[in-house]
Amino acid sequence: MVRPPLGDVAMTMIAATLIATLGGPAFATADGCAIVRPTPDGYLSVRSGPSQAHPEIFRLPSGQTIWIDDKPDGANNKWWHVNGVVMPDGRDTLVDGWAYGLYLRPSNCPDEGASK
Repeated sequence: MVRPPLGDVAMTMIAATLIATLGGPAFATADGCAIVRPTPDGYLSVRSGPSQAHPEIFRLPSGQTIWIDDKPDGANNKWWHVNGVVMPDGRDTLVDGWAYGLYLRPSNCPDEGASK
């Protein structure tokens, strides 16, 4: 099923839900960062496990910075474990999900001081 990409209001609602669920903003503990590359439908699905068979947890827009584990899923390196999302205000929101590596570009992480 193809769903339309989320708008700013929906992304804010997702962020608020994640923050409320996880007890507030915190510095993500991960080994690196990545930026979401443009996708055919405008967003990247984050799933509960490393395959399309797992349910979608939420969506990330192109250009979004995320915290990732240093090593993707091991065997085929197609799926990267997502530990956090860098929100527009610079704070981090902890998450636990998997994103398809074809649409991720490793990048420098934001300054840790901005996240605290």
